[in-house]
Amino acid sequence: MQSNEPAQSPGKFPIRRLRLAAILAWTVLAIITAIWECSDNEEFKTSNALATARACIEKDLVFRRWAAGHGGVYVPVSDKTPPNPWLKVPERDITTPSGRRLTLMNPAYMTRQIFEIGQSSANAPQGHITSLKSIRPENAPDPWEARALAAFEAGLAEFGEFMVMDGKPVYRYMRPLNSEKTCLKCHAAQGYREGAVRGGISIAIPTAGLERAALRSNVIHVAIIAATWLMGLGGIRLGFRRIDADAAALMAERDNLSSVFDATPMPMLLVDDRMEAVRVNSAFREYCIDYDALPDKRCGTILKCANALSEPQGCGNSPVCDSCGLMRTLQEVSRSGLSARGEATVPRLGWGGDATEAWLLYGVEAVSLDGRNHALMSFMDITERKREEILRRIRAEEFRALVENSPDAIARYDRLCRRVYVNPALEWLAGQSADNLTGRTPTEASVATPEVGLQVQGAVEQVLDRGVSQELELSWKDSGGEMRHFQVRFVPEFDAEGDVASVLSITREITSLRKTEAQLLHAQKMESIGTLAGGVAHDFNNLLTVIGGYADLLRLSLKGDERRVAFALEISNSVKRGAELTRSLLAFSGKHEPQKRYDDLNLIVANLQKSISRLLRSDITLTFGLCDDRLSVFAERVQIEQVLINLMVNARDALTSGGRIHVATALVEVREAVVTGGVTVPPGSYGLVTVMDNGVGMDKETVGRIFEPFFTTKETGKGTGLGLSIAFGIVGNHNGRITVESAPGKGAMFRVYLPISEGEMPPNHSPDSKTAGLHGNETVLLVDDDPNVLRITREILELYGYTVLTAADGVEALEVFEAHRDEIRVAVFDLIMPRMTGREAIEQIRLQEPDLPVILTSGYTDDIIDHAAIDALNVVFLPKPVCLQKLAAAIRAGLAG
Repeated sequence: MQSNEPAQSPGKFPIRRLRLAAILAWTVLAIITAIWECSDNEEFKTSNALATARACIEKDLVFRRWAAGHGGVYVPVSDKTPPNPWLKVPERDITTPSGRRLTLMNPAYMTRQIFEIGQSSANAPQGHITSLKSIRPENAPDPWEARALAAFEAGLAEFGEFMVMDGKPVYRYMRPLNSEKTCLKCHAAQGYREGAVRGGISIAIPTAGLERAALRSNVIHVAIIAATWLMGLGGIRLGFRRIDADAAALMAERDNLSSVFDATPMPMLLVDDRMEAVRVNSAFREYCIDYDALPDKRCGTILKCANALSEPQGCGNSPVCDSCGLMRTLQEVSRSGLSARGEATVPRLGWGGDATEAWLLYGVEAVSLDGRNHALMSFMDITERKREEILRRIRAEEFRALVENSPDAIARYDRLCRRVYVNPALEWLAGQSADNLTGRTPTEASVATPEVGLQVQGAVEQVLDRGVSQELELSWKDSGGEMRHFQVRFVPEFDAEGDVASVLSITREITSLRKTEAQLLHAQKMESIGTLAGGVAHDFNNLLTVIGGYADLLRLSLKGDERRVAFALEISNSVKRGAELTRSLLAFSGKHEPQKRYDDLNLIVANLQKSISRLLRSDITLTFGLCDDRLSVFAERVQIEQVLINLMVNARDALTSGGRIHVATALVEVREAVVTGGVTVPPGSYGLVTVMDNGVGMDKETVGRIFEPFFTTKETGKGTGLGLSIAFGIVGNHNGRITVESAPGKGAMFRVYLPISEGEMPPNHSPDSKTAGLHGNETVLLVDDDPNVLRITREILELYGYTVLTAADGVEALEVFEAHRDEIRVAVFDLIMPRMTGREAIEQIRLQEPDLPVILTSGYTDDIIDHAAIDALNVVFLPKPVCLQKLAAAIRAGLAG
């Protein structure tokens, strides 16, 4: 990287000088190596020749010591071995008994003969014994030997050198011969003492072969060195060609880097060891648009650091500069030459003079320019990214808090279907810790049953495979045996490549929703029942009116025939039960308002005791246990009787062959809300009726559905599934509770809780009412759109002595009234009729005869009848089916005023 002042570029001249220096150094190295190799060969030649000479001398000395040790050796006298004339010792020559002449051969004589034998071979070492005081003239030293002996006298241990002898190259070597005790026998006369140098042995080793080997080695080594030198020269040439190319590339690269430096979109600056910017790129000038106008180019100043700009002495002198991470990094990189990466915050001054925290992501590299350390810094302003990261972190924490505190059970699964996270809600749902759930698949650690684990794992695998969300509804029984329902949504989570990385499951309990749906379904069924009941109530009530009327007519006409009168009474009672059933059905569906009054629950049960036995089989034992307390309740007696009848009939059907039904009453005080039989009973005083049987009993699932409309466990044709539903609805309309407890094979026990309510009890009339006071002779206007009702009512009233004028609707009734206005003393109207309703006709008549007694009847349901409007007409209202005796009584009461 270049500084503001252009640096000197490497040129060809310095490279050429460097090339010549390299060649010279390489040549000198080759010459030195060659000289060293030749010297080494010469040393090898010398050491080889010296070793050979020493070995030969040692051999000769060994022979001499051997001979000297034996005092010489006697050998036969011959022409080649005559007696030694220079040996002056006794018995030098002897003759053996056989006459053989022997002469004594001393070590010198023996050595001389050995040397003479060696002279016959041109390649054998040539030896010579010599001495400065030689006895034998032939042993006199030559000049070289004399020089060696003189050196020995001076203390030299050995003497040798290469030379040419007799025209042949040899290595001459000489060792001194010191006088030994055995030598004094012959040489003591010469004045030698033991240990004195008395001469020497010289030997000439032929070196022609050795010279040739050394020369050949020198030639080979010099040739190798020369070849290596030539290859080195080639390498130097190639290397410097590469250096030339690299230098050119370096120049181009520096130019390119300079362009890159200026063109890079990331702000960059080069600072020296004084922390001053020596160069910045265009991106930095855009980041600090007034860079050129700043006199101080220190780092903090050009970055608009508020601390640096507020300090008179500039950047680096503020008390907080020591804690500046950016400054420390630049100084450390400039000093150590290492690179660094990191983040730093700078309080930058804005245009308004306010300091805002700026986050910088930086990288710093060490650079050396002109022998000085520099630091090259590039950075990126990541303030916005940091703020987004902080915001994301805050949102992540908020999301985590939301997940951790969510009532929904949440889990995350990895690619292997293992849970990697569960929130506390899932821990609570599973009844297990997060440590036990995480790291395991749903089949390995199910939150409920193994079947649920299989379903969950299958759903997770499908989402991982398809990458599409799925929903699953799961149900299982909790530890208390209650069925709970859950909706689970599985959502894929994708990685940066768009692959499914994990699956998030959200489990929400919908048990209450399912209960609400069941209640809604129940209400819809009730509405359907009400619609059905309301649709047939009018016609059915008219039909019951006709049947009941003819039953009364038969009973009145058959006085004295007790058997047939009993038949007529049974028909009348059946009509009453049909009417009660209709009212109960309408009340159950909310289309009939119960006619409640204060009554004694014990009396209701006691009256029922007299008539219920005919509904039971003879093999069933029915017992009652009534308490002594007064159980005052605000209720419609007929509906409560209907509830108890339904419960006892249900108990009867549960007894397959004989059995027992027990009905009991009691006064109970509930001080705190209790749950019994799956129903919550609020605090209060209750009249309790218990109906128990020892029949087949029911399982939990049946108990849970026993009060649903149309639900029945009976065979087809033996039950509608409405009896217990009607009982449940009636008790609810009386602000009471009905519970059931049962188990298979253990019978069932139903409890009916009715709130105690004190009030005035109605008189208890005798069922045998007298009819004598019901007769009269007045004229009655009778209006009804049902001809059968009109006919039987007319016959009954005429039987009681009345004159009856009839009309089929309101219009016809007004016509009859106009024609017989002075005769008519009382009017009986049906409410709903074609052309004109009974209410509209009564309103017209009231305009003319405001005091005329009027009785209004209707077989329609309470939701259709406008009771407020009827009350405004000042009439007596009788719901159908009308007991004709009650109608006659109402007529007499109206006429009596």
